[in-house]
This record gives sequence, structure tokens and C-alpha cells, in this order.
Amino acid sequence: KGLYGHLLVLKEEGFFSEPRTLSDIKQKLKEYAVHYPSTTFPAYLNRLIKERILRRFQENKDGKTFWVYVNS
Repeated sequence: KGLYGHLLVLKEEGFFSEPRTLSDIKQKLKEYAVHYPSTTFPAYLNRLIKERILRRFQENKDGKTFWVYVNS
């Protein structure tokens, strides 16, 4: 399937109905024995954002800013 396909499956399963961090996404894929380095994700997540499948926004927590991803 490739990473793009795995991300689409997560979306279809409703995983992105709540905001998810990159760490959340990686952890969920590990449950399915899908392992990719962190540097691989941005290109595929950006593609899903540009295709309006997902959207992202920044959140602040404990003084840190990070992107979260959610259904479009």
C-alpha cells in the first residue's frame, strides 16, 4: 500500500475524527506493523492536506507548538 495508502485507511477507520499529532499517527501505524521514519511523513501528510482529505492546525501544549491533523 505504501504510506499514503496506510494513511487513507486510518482516515477511513475514523482515526482522524479527533486531532492527531505525528506521534499519534506513527504509534497507530506501529500497531499495524507499519514502520516509517519520521522524515517520511510530512510529504504524504502535505499531499493529503492539498487534496483536502485532511486539514492541519497548530496547537500549543506545555510551551511547545506542533501540528495536529484532522478530517477535512
